[in-house]
Amino acid sequence: MILKTILFTLLLSFCQGYINLGSIVVNNNLYLDCEGETVVGSGGFGLWSEWGITEVNNITIKNCNFLGVTLHFSGCTGSNIYNNTFQPATTTQDLDSVAVIYLYNPTYAQITNNSIQNVKFFQSIQQSVYSIFVDQGRFVYVENNIINSVRFKSNISDSSTAFGGIYLSSSSNSDVSNNIVQNMTAYPDKSAPKTPFVPEVFGIAVTGSSNNMISGNTIHNLGTIQKDGVHVTATATVKGIVLYNCEFPVIHNNTISNLIGGDASDAKLTANQ
Repeated sequence: MILKTILFTLLLSFCQGYINLGSIVVNNNLYLDCEGETVVGSGGFGLWSEWGITEVNNITIKNCNFLGVTLHFSGCTGSNIYNNTFQPATTTQDLDSVAVIYLYNPTYAQITNNSIQNVKFFQSIQQSVYSIFVDQGRFVYVENNIINSVRFKSNISDSSTAFGGIYLSSSSNSDVSNNIVQNMTAYPDKSAPKTPFVPEVFGIAVTGSSNNMISGNTIHNLGTIQKDGVHVTATATVKGIVLYNCEFPVIHNNTISNLIGGDASDAKLTANQ
């Protein structure tokens, strides 16, 4: 893994900070400081470990300008992902991924000061997608991230999927604080069925979790829209913060505004505990 990291750093140097990244499987102790340079991907998995099979620990990824790159790691004990930007490689690029940043089973991990901008997901199968997704985490800190102008396009007619900014699933003793989630829209593709559904749109969601804090977040301008003459169905829902089956959450000082579409008028905070 040390050799792979050295080679990756050398590529950044020799290519003057602009390299094309296919898909790299990583292991423990990856330390990657791009120092503000640009790394380009195809819109699928960029840096990843085998989900549920290989757990990686002590991962540090910082100061990278990722274009069309996603991060998917299983494990990530003692890991940090911070000061990175994530954008599409081209104006027409769709992400083929469940999330931009996805950590499965992390402990004592930090996702901080990252910027996810102008990303577009496309769904042709029943699959929920998120900008930041933490699954089965403990002591994970998702703080001071900016998620802006993220779009989700679907051509299926199933309403059981979700499109979200930050999602904590089955996680405990974690902190989602001082993040900005804004300008997120979901819409049917022009190739969608005659009466397509779009997914539930939310800013922050926490499900099946305990002892988590959600504080100081700003959620603004979330909604569903009409696209290419196709109308969004009335079943679409837009929610600022969603809690489901949670124990002992602490929620305070969050600002939620301008939720558009579906039953958004009374859905700033939905709790089922």
